[in-house]
Amino acid sequence: MGVNPKPDHSIVEEFIKIALIAKPLLPKTIDGKVAVLAMKDGGSKNWRQMEWIGWWFEHFVETEIKPRIGNTVGPKYGHTTFDFKLNYVWDLKAHPDHKNELLLNDQGAIKKCAEENGGLGFIIVEGAVDYDDENETFKKWHDLQKGKTSKYVEDRIARKAPSRRRKAQFTPTTILGVWLPSVRLINEGIHDGWISGFQENMRNSDGHPRNAKFKFNLSKIPKENIVGTIQL
Repeated sequence: MGVNPKPDHSIVEEFIKIALIAKPLLPKTIDGKVAVLAMKDGGSKNWRQMEWIGWWFEHFVETEIKPRIGNTVGPKYGHTTFDFKLNYVWDLKAHPDHKNELLLNDQGAIKKCAEENGGLGFIIVEGAVDYDDENETFKKWHDLQKGKTSKYVEDRIARKAPSRRRKAQFTPTTILGVWLPSVRLINEGIHDGWISGFQENMRNSDGHPRNAKFKFNLSKIPKENIVGTIQL
């Protein structure tokens, strides 16, 4: 495939602006219990979610970062709303650094956003994860907070499937910027293997089909699509 030009200098500058606002605000370590209670007390509907890191970061963006940038919300496509629109559109993600794949948004929303806004950027906070102890202390605490067993858990128990080990802490280490300049680049990324799909042909528990999403293979992203890396 063809070589993609490096992102415009103004895109790099905007990434740095947002990342440097986030850097001093990010806690050195995010404890799972503190994060869940912050979401619960702050009115987030996602405090019950097992994969709390990403949902906490979304809450953190809403309460700490957006007000400092000016509450500039990105465009919405279907059920997907992107986090920021300054001169460019950006979405923020939190990602455990021991995993190579980063799950993104709805495929149609990503392509439409890139097409209509001159590209789409992702600002990714990577970090180290500490897992729950052998006694499942965090899981038991979280279950107690939730009060009743969810349908998802009831279905898992009925299938006799094991419960996934919970993440108990997240320590941010790096802010990474990735830029998708066009739908053409997205299609090239799929061809080259650093962008791929997931949730394709999957259904929710109520039987409705899930929208297919994209994911990055972080180790394969071309350097031309990296707009910056800031160490925390």
